[in-house]
Amino acid sequence: MTIALSFVSALLAPATVGAQQQPEANDPAYWGDDCFKIDEGTGDDTFRATRDYRLVVLKSGTVNDVFEDVEAGDVLSTASGRNVSHLILCTAVVSTTTTTTTIATTTTTTSGAPP
Repeated sequence: MTIALSFVSALLAPATVGAQQQPEANDPAYWGDDCFKIDEGTGDDTFRATRDYRLVVLKSGTVNDVFEDVEAGDVLSTASGRNVSHLILCTAVVSTTTTTTTIATTTTTTSGAPP
């Protein structure tokens, strides 16, 4: 029964990359140049993304829960159930594709009097 409950809990748990506990992991630069920190917590154990992020780090207690490829509307939860004390957000890499279409036109000019 314990194994079955553990399996169900694993299915319901947030999809985290891993928990980082190094002190430097609290510095946004540790995660990348596109990251910034919000020192105010969320007031509970969740964070709702209002945009796409490459990476989100939820700090709760001594653990950083790390989420990759977060999309706007995703609700992330700490694995411990503790309140989020601060967040690190890394902006999504946005790739743009520009398509150029060239349209050729042909103009025919007839000179002279009509028949």
